[in-house]
Amino acid sequence: MRTNTMMPKGSRTQGLLYLVCAGLLVLTVAGCVVYSLRDQILVHYNAWRYVNAPNPDEELGEWLAQRQILSLPILASYLRQEDSGICRNAGAFISEVIDRHPDPTDPEHVHLALLIASRLHEMYPTYSHFGREQAVGVAYQLLGKHLATWSPNVPTALETAGGVILLALQDKVDGVREQTLRKLTDVWSWRGNDEVVRSVVEGWKRTCYEHAVTQLRSSNPEIRAAAAAGLARAPFHEGDLALIELIDDPDCTVKRTVFESLTASLADSLGPTTKMKLVEYLHHEDATLCEAANVLLQASGVRKSVVELAKLVKHPLPSERSRVVTMAFEVEGIDPIRWVLALRDDPSPEVRMEVARVAATSDDEELKSVLKDYASADDERAVRELAKYLLKDHLSLDPNPTKGIEK
Repeated sequence: MRTNTMMPKGSRTQGLLYLVCAGLLVLTVAGCVVYSLRDQILVHYNAWRYVNAPNPDEELGEWLAQRQILSLPILASYLRQEDSGICRNAGAFISEVIDRHPDPTDPEHVHLALLIASRLHEMYPTYSHFGREQAVGVAYQLLGKHLATWSPNVPTALETAGGVILLALQDKVDGVREQTLRKLTDVWSWRGNDEVVRSVVEGWKRTCYEHAVTQLRSSNPEIRAAAAAGLARAPFHEGDLALIELIDDPDCTVKRTVFESLTASLADSLGPTTKMKLVEYLHHEDATLCEAANVLLQASGVRKSVVELAKLVKHPLPSERSRVVTMAFEVEGIDPIRWVLALRDDPSPEVRMEVARVAATSDDEELKSVLKDYASADDERAVRELAKYLLKDHLSLDPNPTKGIEK
């Protein structure tokens, strides 16, 4: 016999009431949550509208700026996007907010700046390369406010915004590294506000410098040029040789940038070998390189008269190179014999004949040796005959060696 298990009518009604009450409670709680998060939801929505607009609305930007504590982290998250326009809009907004809070001693300004710096440093590896470029620009902006003036928060700024720069100098994308390297020129003048802080700043700057020197050996000429540009006026000189070696770089843009960097910062430390390399550029087909070499040589302490003499040594016309032989004895403070010897193997017979004439009247043993070499082994008959003639009669400086020469 079956047992009747149906629930009493009153019990079913009570269960339905429980369900209705539970549903109302859930809706109430959900409504409260939505109400409490309404500002965040609106900020998310308006931030999305702002970064996706081809030309972001100024009023919308002002609305977001009034809620900067909420909006900045949200906008920073958009730096992960692969769309360059979205990243550019997000970066521009963050930069503008920083400009509105320039005082590194104001607690509100400091809190906002370090909030941004910390977020950029923490999230940098997750950003797209467009986003990382924006992060680098903001990081330099933040560091400039704390390192170029007095600030009690230099160590924190270096750890966060400074950390972004160090990451960017090692970035796998050339475009990010290039942008970061070129902006290093701003870094070298930053010092900090006291001795303890300065030692920390100098340590960070040296690390930046070492990364830049490493990039001088990049296979990408744009990176080499950017590294050379960034090293201008650097307060360290361990990498000077690597920079100077790029004078012979096959890329003209790299050469020009190296000259500019050397002119800006290394003129006082150029050695003889480097100066001789620069002399080779005094007649370069690129007028900019010619002028840069001229300026750099004079800036390094080489007198203008010596620079002019050096220009003649490398002049393309034999008649101009021949002038060195006599002009070298008219310039004070130099060893004229060294300048004459520099032309001993000149490809032009005309120039070698001028060297022979000077050698004939000189007491210098090395010059006498050159004259004997000319007489015995020079490729040009006219040079050999002149040398033989001068060896027979050192007093003769007749420019026409044919008279009296044994044939």
